[in-house]
Formats: sequence, C-alpha cells, structure tokens
Amino acid sequence: MKDVRWLIAAVCLGVLIILAGCGAAPGPEQQAAPSSEGAAPASVAKTVSFAADVKPILDKHCANCHLGGVSKGGYNLDTHENAIASGRNGARIVPGNSAGSNLVLRVAHDPSVKKMPPKGEALSADEVATLKAWIDQGANWE
Repeated sequence: MKDVRWLIAAVCLGVLIILAGCGAAPGPEQQAAPSSEGAAPASVAKTVSFAADVKPILDKHCANCHLGGVSKGGYNLDTHENAIASGRNGARIVPGNSAGSNLVLRVAHDPSVKKMPPKGEALSADEVATLKAWIDQGANWE
C-alpha cells in the first residue's frame, strides 16, 4: 500500500511540474517591479555554500538523528555519497532537482510524507529555501 501511495505522489508531482512549465513567461509589461517584501532570502540569491549555508542547518536540525555516525531510519548525512543515496522512500537528495528530493518534501512538511524533524523546531522558510537552492545548484559538498 505504501508503494502505491508513493507512486501516486510521484505521478502527481510529475504532473504538477509539467503543468508549471506550461505557462508562458510574462512579458515586460506584466512583470511586477522588484520588491523587498517576500523576496528570496539573501542565502538563495547567491551560490549556496555547503559549509557556510547548508551545514549549519543540518547541524541545527538533523544532527541528533542523521549526523556523527548516526543513521536513524537508515539515513546518514555525514558524506555526500550517503546524503544522495536512494533509500526505501526514494531519492533523498537529487542534485539539480529539489522538487524530486525527498529531503525537501520532509523538511517542508509535505503532508504526503513524514515530516522532519519529527520533534523540535521545524526549519524556517528561509532554511528550506536555502536547502532547495543548494540542491537545485547541484548539491555541491565542499
């Protein structure tokens, strides 16, 4: 039953991605003027650094269960190879594709998956945006 739910979720996500790409880009007359309100966090406007931007988020929210040799749920974030390895619930981190990365669904509290972290402080919108940008930029592990 879990496999069927994952398949349905994956198909729905694929359809949403395809539909999102079908819209035409707005012309210059339709584009809104830049605004500081609701702007992307500064950490996303530039190349995201694993050491400076991502590692502190992982240390703050993931260390107890997934760092320092701990592999709760079979997932460990100590190395790039471990972080991008597929698990029983699919691709954890897909370099270049945050929308296809299970980690993003979990930290963004997508209702179709178990939220992470399950206890304690949730990631802020800026932290989630930083992780998404890092993954979309290739999930480089300096």
